Amino acid sequence: MESTKLAEFLNINVDEYRPLAFFGIKAHEDHESIREWVKWCKRQGFRGFNIIIASDCTGRANERWINMVLDAYETAFRTAKEEGLEVWIFDDWGYPSGTAGGLVCTENGYRAKKLVISHNCILKKGEQIAITMPDNVVAAGILKNNTFERIKIKPKERFEYTCDDELAHIVVVSWDYDEHASKSSCKSYPGDPAMSCIDLLNRDAAEKFVRVMHERYYQRFSAYFGNVIKGFFYDEPYLRFEFPYTQGLFEEFQRKKAMIFWKCCLTFW
Repeated sequence: MESTKLAEFLNINVDEYRPLAFFGIKAHEDHESIREWVKWCKRQGFRGFNIIIASDCTGRANERWINMVLDAYETAFRTAKEEGLEVWIFDDWGYPSGTAGGLVCTENGYRAKKLVISHNCILKKGEQIAITMPDNVVAAGILKNNTFERIKIKPKERFEYTCDDELAHIVVVSWDYDEHASKSSCKSYPGDPAMSCIDLLNRDAAEKFVRVMHERYYQRFSAYFGNVIKGFFYDEPYLRFEFPYTQGLFEEFQRKKAMIFWKCCLTFW
């Protein structure tokens, strides 16, 4: 059956289901090559393309490099509009998502964090232990006789304990920055913390990312949003570790738990 007849039979708009191409745009190259590539997408029958930056920058993203990138994108968007193609902005100048070329994690608090077990000790009766709590301690406790006893802790505070049961299991949990560095379009300097993945649980970090990335695109290309530009796409929001953490996590949990409790009470009454 011919494709047009099949589309009529299924009552679908074939154009809506055409695939998208993947465009790694080299912003430093001649813009005519960008125009030709977009036109090639049209000739091949693609619905449009995902666009990602493929031009290197040395160090953190800077104004000169950003403007070069946006100029190249504008050529791609303008040509896509002429050809009737749609575009998804695929990148944020690095991946996993959220780095924005080193413009977000300029403050340590915005870097990704994870929970770690800093002490995990089993004591026999009569054995003693002395622990200086880590700077980033989160919680600590003792498990004995199938019961759990919370240890009241403060950072850098010394904790001493003598086992008075057959066995006692002491666990101290703290947090640390995730050691993973984002792969960026910018060739970052070794050890630059700004190239870390961002703390996706931190509202301020997420808002900064939106501000330095999404809002900048919108300010420059607002005329293309909703018609040519359909939105942003990310495939690697970074939470590869098992227990992500952010400051204020417990307070937020308690706040939401209290809200649920009072809602239940009001419903019951």
